[in-house]
Amino acid sequence: MVKKKAKNPFYFCTHLELRESTGLKARNAQELVKTIKDVPGSVIYYHTHVFLQQHQFVSPEPPNAFAYWVSTVLGEDALGEKLGSIDICQFQTIRELREKIIEVIEAFLFDAKELRHAPAGKEFDFTKSKTFVFPTSYTAYNLAEMVEALKR
Repeated sequence: MVKKKAKNPFYFCTHLELRESTGLKARNAQELVKTIKDVPGSVIYYHTHVFLQQHQFVSPEPPNAFAYWVSTVLGEDALGEKLGSIDICQFQTIRELREKIIEVIEAFLFDAKELRHAPAGKEFDFTKSKTFVFPTSYTAYNLAEMVEALKR
């Protein structure tokens, strides 16, 4: 049997994530949503996508840092549940995801009778992420080569 080869290979890459604090903090849900509106998309990405990658094996921890913080630090379980139910994969852009997060928090704030504040030292610390992608020496022109590369 002749193995078919692709015209162009699949290139395997690796990546490195650089994290940096923005110096911005939130003490309550109102400050959280206000800051979410203004931070770069790399901050939203870090607190949703990178957070999920880091915590995917810890269950039933919320799937994003916003949900985790409002639940565990503020004790706002209903808001945490709504933020945690946002499926980050359904959004085509970080901007769309940001708008959904804002919508959920603002709906909560509209009905809130009082705001809970984080204790000193437990404020939400906004972090940004920068990803660097590097090529590896592995390529594959067919499925057999892909399997071999994955083994290495």
